[in-house]
Amino acid sequence: MQALSDILAQKQDEGLLTLSDPELEATAFLGAIMGYPLPGALIAQKAVAPERLEQLAECAISAFLTAWGYRQ
Repeated sequence: MQALSDILAQKQDEGLLTLSDPELEATAFLGAIMGYPLPGALIAQKAVAPERLEQLAECAISAFLTAWGYRQ
């Protein structure tokens, strides 16, 4: 968690992201990447397909970069 928070803070310092709280936003991002498929998998007692995990990851990355005002 700390490593991602540090990376986000560094990218903010470089002017690539606009963040209010890098640690909180790292937590939210990892929750989106890792947390969404877990409840469904536990309830269904069936692993989520790797392709679906890839789609969820790409969706979360896109949403967070947009929210953070990513600039190249």
